[in-house]
Amino acid sequence: MPLHDIGVGLVLLARAPPEVRDEQLGRLDPPAAAELGRRLAQVQQVGIAVFDGDHPAPVSSIAAPARNHENRVVAALSIVVPARVRPRPYEQVVRATALAISRGTGLSRS
Repeated sequence: MPLHDIGVGLVLLARAPPEVRDEQLGRLDPPAAAELGRRLAQVQQVGIAVFDGDHPAPVSSIAAPARNHENRVVAALSIVVPARVRPRPYEQVVRATALAISRGTGLSRS
């Protein structure tokens, strides 16, 4: 499964080194690469990914990055809810959990 087909993959890809992003974008046709580039920029800006999928079942994934003591993204976490459930109420929970994990790895509170 390509990274960009899941919420945690979008988070990791959005914060990956440019050469990793370029490699993934290069595997897509130009319109799809442009759309994914816009999506990754949005994930970078808002700090969270919401991915709506329909395979194997209609679901939404809400994902956020976990950072290490150097503030580098080293992991991502997500929750998956049925597509009929609005994901917005879960965004703060996912952000807070990712922050708690990050602080557990030594990320400072500043």
